[in-house]
Amino acid sequence: MSTFKERLEEALQMRDMTPAELSKATGIGEGAISQYRKGAYKASQRNLDKIATALKVSIPWLMGAGEATIEKESHNIVDNTGYSQQEKEVIKKYRALDEHGTKVVDLVLDAEYTRCTDQQQDDDDLFVAPLVARSGERRNIVISKKELESLVPSDEEDL
Repeated sequence: MSTFKERLEEALQMRDMTPAELSKATGIGEGAISQYRKGAYKASQRNLDKIATALKVSIPWLMGAGEATIEKESHNIVDNTGYSQQEKEVIKKYRALDEHGTKVVDLVLDAEYTRCTDQQQDDDDLFVAPLVARSGERRNIVISKKELESLVPSDEEDL
């Protein structure tokens, strides 16, 4: 069975992360990280949680249990770029979009970010807008009145 210090080293290597970067990501002092790496101390439960979260491993694994080292789903495995395969695919698709496409994606992303971070807008200010892709595929998006107005040309513009 592996020890905490061995698993910590292994996780740092898997994530291509330095102890200083781990310290910054977790808020745990570099001195404490150094002591954990030497095996002089084991982290508190709170610090274990911070370390496991930053390194994207489970606490039991970090403590030496089991063999599963990384989240199993491939879209959650992060390489040395810091992005999962799924995130890389999204970035690739986004970069292939034209100006209109990036505006639409940015609007949807901003709306979802707002929704998910509890910066709720009034329900009366939100609309369900139809979106038609070049392929003919139709989808509905939730968009604020202000965002919708910025996409639709006024009577004087572009007519």
